[in-house]
Amino acid sequence: MRYIIVGCGAAGLSAAKEIRDSDSKNEIVLISDEVDPFYIRPAICNFLSGEIKESDLFFKDESVSKGIVTIKGKKVLKVLPEENAVILSDGKREKYNFLLIATGGKQRFPQKLLAHREKIFTLKTFADAYRIKERIRNASKVLVFGGGYVGVELLRALKKGKVEVIYLSKPELFWPSGLTDISKEKIEKKLEDEGISLLLDEELNDIIDNNGKEYLVFTDKGREIKSQFIGLALGLEPDIGFLDGSGIKCDKGVLVSEELRTNIANIYAAGDVAQVYDVNKKINKINFGWYSASIQGETAGQNMAGGNLIYISDEDKFFHKLYGKRLVERW
Repeated sequence: MRYIIVGCGAAGLSAAKEIRDSDSKNEIVLISDEVDPFYIRPAICNFLSGEIKESDLFFKDESVSKGIVTIKGKKVLKVLPEENAVILSDGKREKYNFLLIATGGKQRFPQKLLAHREKIFTLKTFADAYRIKERIRNASKVLVFGGGYVGVELLRALKKGKVEVIYLSKPELFWPSGLTDISKEKIEKKLEDEGISLLLDEELNDIIDNNGKEYLVFTDKGREIKSQFIGLALGLEPDIGFLDGSGIKCDKGVLVSEELRTNIANIYAAGDVAQVYDVNKKINKINFGWYSASIQGETAGQNMAGGNLIYISDEDKFFHKLYGKRLVERW
């Protein structure tokens, strides 16, 4: 028996632990496209802000002592269910009896800005945080376009660097309404109190490289802004592109039952990549965030090892953990 888990985030690591606790004999393989994937992902903004050191962000890889094989620095390019195999970046095939897709989400990127991809920074991984840290080292003015939790956290981290921060957003992006115990008005006031310039009805329209060190940013309202850094924080979307042609059913994410099983009996999905069937609302939903990803990973792991659990979404707990008043108190 061989279990393969694609992704080393909260869902993947939780699943590996649950499988090992239930099955002490058979092989578990974790595959990650990061060279060193073992770090506290929700804390990368704290690393970017300088509140914690790199050595505090990473944790010891204990998978070897648990008999878990880790393949690092390689992506899964294709899944072949008819062969019970995945194809990696180096062309090698890895066989499985059970497969868990836990690739998480990728940053949303507007189509009209793809031509400027090399000028715009996003934040999801440690490598992203490191690149941003280097880029803003000598910056005096930075600009961010985005909204929601990731946008506010990125602003907090950048503001710790004592730079001038300009924030572009749209009303429908800025903050979720009626879902949390903190209102968009409170968030807006907090950002203004911290000295962040808010343009909450504008978005990026075009970017011109001024001199290799500074950009001219044009908004859809005709405003021109000079900035040494451009950040994008529009949230995540499930990372499912590599599943094209696999026969695994997808919508916005990988469609799974309440047991986290896909339409293929020995393939599961969990975390930000999964669009889970909600037994109460009778629809498939995506539940972004480390908390729900961890619980889903536990459920999928136990079921892959012979369990019979179901995942029930808990929106209130999820949103309060991410979007609650503690977010403002972190400033």
